[in-house]
Amino acid sequence: MKIQVKFKVAGMLKFMILLFLFVYRNPESGYSQSMNFSQVILITKGTTDTVPANKVWKIESYTAEGEIVGSSSPMTVQINGTTNYLAFNAKDGNGAIYEAGGSRGPLWLPAGTILAVNSANCGIELVSIIEFTVGP
Repeated sequence: MKIQVKFKVAGMLKFMILLFLFVYRNPESGYSQSMNFSQVILITKGTTDTVPANKVWKIESYTAEGEIVGSSSPMTVQINGTTNYLAFNAKDGNGAIYEAGGSRGPLWLPAGTILAVNSANCGIELVSIIEFTVGP
């Protein structure tokens, strides 16, 4: 009798796990979405752009403009009107250039986010972005 009860409990447990996985992974349940590659975008200095509906942008990299003037040069972008430091290039006492602070790793921007690379002192010439389409 004990063996039969253990089998029924184990069977019910397996059923519940499978049911949970089906609901969790089923795109129609609203719990999961996929992202598919759409395009590569290059945003240059002097440009403001908005992430379109049903899209997500991933800032992959950026290029610095010109030389470091003085002892340091911040590298910034505007996201929804707020200045964000991607990096901070500086010179040490011997003239060696190094990068410090700022954002580490990729930066993800959801639909509706406004990205501006337009400040005269932003220190960035070009931002490389991968765009993804969000869908079921």
